Amino acid sequence: NNPSNSTEGGDTALPPKKKKPKRKSKKHIDPKVLTIRREIQFCCKENNLIRALQIFRMALYGQSSNCCDDNDNVDENQLSSSSSSLVKLEPQTFYNLLNLCDGSFGNTDGSNGGGRIHVGTPKVTKDSSSSSLQQQKQQQQQRNDGTKKESEQIITLQQRLIHAKQIHTLLTQLNIPCIEPAFTALIRLAVRVGDYNLAEQYLIEAEGTQQCKVKLRMYSSLLRG
Repeated sequence: NNPSNSTEGGDTALPPKKKKPKRKSKKHIDPKVLTIRREIQFCCKENNLIRALQIFRMALYGQSSNCCDDNDNVDENQLSSSSSSLVKLEPQTFYNLLNLCDGSFGNTDGSNGGGRIHVGTPKVTKDSSSSSLQQQKQQQQQRNDGTKKESEQIITLQQRLIHAKQIHTLLTQLNIPCIEPAFTALIRLAVRVGDYNLAEQYLIEAEGTQQCKVKLRMYSSLLRG
């Protein structure tokens, strides 16, 4: 017997176990996408549609247009180039924006906070150094200042519907199906504006979408209207 493979009692020693290599996560997400997700989540928390739309358009096209105009047209050149946009946004970001257009993150009386939809918890960086904490405080202060300034701007229901329709058109162009909360937001908003034909169109589309689990609340808005 080879002494290197035997113990003093004559038993054969087991070979050392090889360490398994760490598996690479298949869910690697671009840090830019995480940043946009976190910023949109903060906007939903603060019910700040103007800021959310600015972040959204800056991520897609590298420019931020006026969020309080009445332009109902969607730039086809921008839509066609969205597949190669600056940042590949997650579908959930689009859904959050649709609910934000409807006001699902605000109270029923129009005030901020305590909405019907839970957007998720923005991830906090693991870096707990003093410089990182100071930077986070500065970013939070900037968001607060921006929210205070933008809250003075009023977005009408018609303008909210215009933005929601543009986001829905963009989702269709990118072949991203809407889920139930997104369709519910579109239907509610269309009913609040008084466009019942559009609300019915969204309802029919929802019923024909495999990824959308139809709920009673989708019909309740039209019934009340």
